[in-house]
Amino acid sequence: MIPSLRNSGIYLFSAIASLAVVSIYATAIFSQSLNIPFRDDFQDILIFVVEFHAASGIRDSMRVLVEQHADHLTYALRVFYYLIFMLEGEVNFRTMVVVSHLGVLFLSCLFYAQIDVISRLKPVFFVCLFLLLLHPRAYGLLIWPMATFAFFFAFAYPLAVFSLLKSPSGYRYPLAILCAVLATFTMSIGQLVWVLGLLFLWMERHVLESRYRGYLFGWVLAALATMVLFYSYFSPQFQMSDLLGYVLENPIHSLEVYVTMLGSGLGFGHAPLSQVLGVVSLVVSVFFLFRGVKNGLKPLHYFLLFNLGSIAMIVMGRVYGFAFFDTPVEKIALRPRYTFASLMLWLTLFVLWLNAIKTLSFLKVVSILAIAIVYNAACYQVFYPKFEQHRKQRLAYFNNIGVRHSEAWPTRKILKKSEDSGIYVQPQKPYKPH
Repeated sequence: MIPSLRNSGIYLFSAIASLAVVSIYATAIFSQSLNIPFRDDFQDILIFVVEFHAASGIRDSMRVLVEQHADHLTYALRVFYYLIFMLEGEVNFRTMVVVSHLGVLFLSCLFYAQIDVISRLKPVFFVCLFLLLLHPRAYGLLIWPMATFAFFFAFAYPLAVFSLLKSPSGYRYPLAILCAVLATFTMSIGQLVWVLGLLFLWMERHVLESRYRGYLFGWVLAALATMVLFYSYFSPQFQMSDLLGYVLENPIHSLEVYVTMLGSGLGFGHAPLSQVLGVVSLVVSVFFLFRGVKNGLKPLHYFLLFNLGSIAMIVMGRVYGFAFFDTPVEKIALRPRYTFASLMLWLTLFVLWLNAIKTLSFLKVVSILAIAIVYNAACYQVFYPKFEQHRKQRLAYFNNIGVRHSEAWPTRKILKKSEDSGIYVQPQKPYKPH
């Protein structure tokens, strides 16, 4: 067969297969999504849109934008929320769920851009990335718009930062700074990107030569300005000294949670298996990092460090759960939404492994594709019923009781404000979404 026809066939197969994977996933997400706010959606989305829309003047609008809701400072996401509201004319949580999943597609493209292999079958890895990422493993996250926006873009922006810093000339350097700022105001773990970006520039100082000092100065200045803005408006629910104190007093327990969370993406809900895989992921991560130091660090090595650090930060942020309320390890480390961070870690290791092999035969590519298909199918088989059950519980609670209300979570007051303004109206009961 003529080589050009072979390549066309590979691209056509990859495009059709990718579209099929995305279509199945999109159908699953849309069919399970609900136009009902859930937990942080009330304070991070609904009350923000209501108050921002009612704000009088720029000063009042900025006050609402930078205000802390619950324990979140999500300026970058609030822009998305309000744009979607303006385009649709109302707050629709099903629409927000669908739009938030653009972050997953963005991540897939960023990962694909990091693949450096010599093979005409390289486009097939786009299919593999979709298979490894688009499934219901993190089912507790997938129809919760505040969380989907936060997790998907909190990992997408840092990977974009490291990719841009690899060659920071022209527009790429200011764009890297912008992505770092967006990461910071998407989720608290985004703050890590400034430290790792500084390390990146220092390690590249011989390549950047005379430009190094300028890039370094600009990065430090942007980091300081961002941190001042962040901590000027952020009041943590728990003091970092208390959380760190617990970790240091209980190192074995804390390490157990951390290792379990590292392996949770592939552990299929089993704590012992997740712990074994967590140890494996640490060993493999150290191997690739040493290899990177020896042969030259790439953007994926810094993203690997970001993954390891972000999971540590998630454990720190949740430490009050197993510290003060004696929550079992698996109840913290195996929560479905936190498995997404583990998936990011394993995907990073997967692409680093591909790049280490460099040259891939047809048989190897087909084998990798087959493994990705099996993993994707297993995730649907094991977790889609749990995904459906999660949705049914939320729907049943809404139809039978309504929404939870407390002093800390004044959801009824928020709903009344949103309904009075016409920004969001609760579905009529019984709510039976199509």
